[in-house]
Amino acid sequence: MALFKTIARMAIQKLADNPELRAKVASVVKEDIVPRAKEGWEQAKPELQKAKEQLKEDWEKAKPELQKAKERARDLARKITK
Repeated sequence: MALFKTIARMAIQKLADNPELRAKVASVVKEDIVPRAKEGWEQAKPELQKAKEQLKEDWEKAKPELQKAKERARDLARKITK
């Protein structure tokens, strides 16, 4: 792990010291990485929305059971403490 940190620190220092390299990295990020990230996000959004809706449905189904379990736990705690 220390080796990785050292290598990463050296790379960052080289990047900070070299204006040409900084410009190249900025260009690659702007032209390649950001557009691909946006595209990936747009592709993932419908699936994330489906997962969100499924989670809501599952929660609504589970809520009554959770409430029953809480009530049983309260009743048991009352019996134990008497």
